[in-house]
Amino acid sequence: MEAMSPPRPAASDAKARASLLILLWKKFLRNYREDSWGAITKSCKALLSPAFERNVYRVYVRELGHSRFPLPQLDDDLELFLLDPENRCLIDQVEAQAEWLEGHVAARLAAGDICVAVVQGKTLAGFNLITFNDAYIPLLRTTRRFRPNSAWSDHISVSPQFRRRGIAKALRLQVFAELASRGIHKLYGGALSGNRPSLQLARSLGFRELADVTYRKFGFKKSWRCRRCPALPRAPGS
Repeated sequence: MEAMSPPRPAASDAKARASLLILLWKKFLRNYREDSWGAITKSCKALLSPAFERNVYRVYVRELGHSRFPLPQLDDDLELFLLDPENRCLIDQVEAQAEWLEGHVAARLAAGDICVAVVQGKTLAGFNLITFNDAYIPLLRTTRRFRPNSAWSDHISVSPQFRRRGIAKALRLQVFAELASRGIHKLYGGALSGNRPSLQLARSLGFRELADVTYRKFGFKKSWRCRRCPALPRAPGS
């Protein structure tokens, strides 16, 4: 994994601002359906972000190598597969779960990114989007370049009504196997340092925590600080 590059420049025209407002509104509605108080808190944070923002993002890595991974286990009503760039119905559902991806998923899949999905009939239960080479990390407002034998987990999400059914674990295991078959040796990912469920899942699946990256913005001043994580015991089979 190589050094951070400067963040992508933000568009300043009226159309870009209108798109941002629509994006924030959609995110608010989705969060409100899941957690009304959490939605208000996140919305206040989003409103402050043009002037002030602080995120602590924990980066982790999973060594793939020549490991053999157990087959994902899912309930009989759920199906696991690789998303096709022509599957407009499921792509729309992916973009509804992750608003920052809106309008980009089909093109990214056509360009070589992969998305492992779990569905119930025609309903998306969860997905894990994987990218190669350059990865934009929204919570850090920066882009990172990865070596050819590495990949970045851009987004993993499970719909609220499908949680606690082992879907996130199944997605990860399928991604491990798919990447290993393509000669990818390392899968990087990350989560906010306070996102305990996501970090616990990562640890249980053999991810090793590397560093906490703190992004700060105050007015026009931005900064990034990286602090290595202390070594933790690896999960069995990692």
